[in-house]
Amino acid sequence: MKEIFTQWKYTKMVVLTALTAAIYVAVLMPFKIATIIPGFTEIRPGVVVPVVFGMFFGPAGAWGAAIGNLIGDIFGGMLTIISPYGFVGNFLLGFMGYKLMEKWGWLRGKEGAYGVFGDEGTFKKVLQYLLIVVLSSSACSLVISWGMDVHKVFPFAVFASIVFFNNLVMPALLGVILIGLLARRLNRWDLVWVDIMDEKDRSVSRFPKLGGTLMWIGAVGGLALCFAVSVGIYNADYFVTDALAPGQMEGLGGTGVPIIGLIALVIILIGAML
Repeated sequence: MKEIFTQWKYTKMVVLTALTAAIYVAVLMPFKIATIIPGFTEIRPGVVVPVVFGMFFGPAGAWGAAIGNLIGDIFGGMLTIISPYGFVGNFLLGFMGYKLMEKWGWLRGKEGAYGVFGDEGTFKKVLQYLLIVVLSSSACSLVISWGMDVHKVFPFAVFASIVFFNNLVMPALLGVILIGLLARRLNRWDLVWVDIMDEKDRSVSRFPKLGGTLMWIGAVGGLALCFAVSVGIYNADYFVTDALAPGQMEGLGGTGVPIIGLIALVIILIGAML
């Protein structure tokens, strides 16, 4: 994972970080009025940006997504106690995809090029991309919904349902088109992160298959288990009031979701390090 720190040594990576953040903010801001839960989330077609840019720009895409989301919160009037969780969650939107590609070699085209749809094996690559979308959306939803539950703002299940599908639909629908438009150009212009950063500044996966598997277990398994606890499948006594607003959620008790969520995040971290 050292590339998330060493990337700042490279001017081109810093520029790609700023570019990702700027584009993300530009796409997010017009939809701030299309709120789903006032003050916390809205319809977000812009989430296709961190997923796709993370695949190509690696850590620059992840940092750009995190910074862009924070800027969007600040200027969109949504800066709250949950914003740090949004920062981490959006970082993972860009992070999970490129790490899985790194570990399992997904979406590699000829000569190692990333995401080249239209070459041999296109159907397989599209399917792999959609699985990356599921993984990234799960990780982001897990972190933000976990923060909501820890701070007793909303039950995990309420917010996770919204965030997961909000982050899933647009990248699934628009991502393949965006990749098709960008892939060959970014490879030709040497703007894929592995072509920018030296090998010594990139992490080496010692157990790539195990690491990728743990990332899946932590993100998807953690999300599913926290959801099950939150809705009462496993001894969770939550009381949801009629008005879902900050300070009006009573009875958000128990340690199930906070503990399971923390363990899931640790598993994701271990998987990324392996």
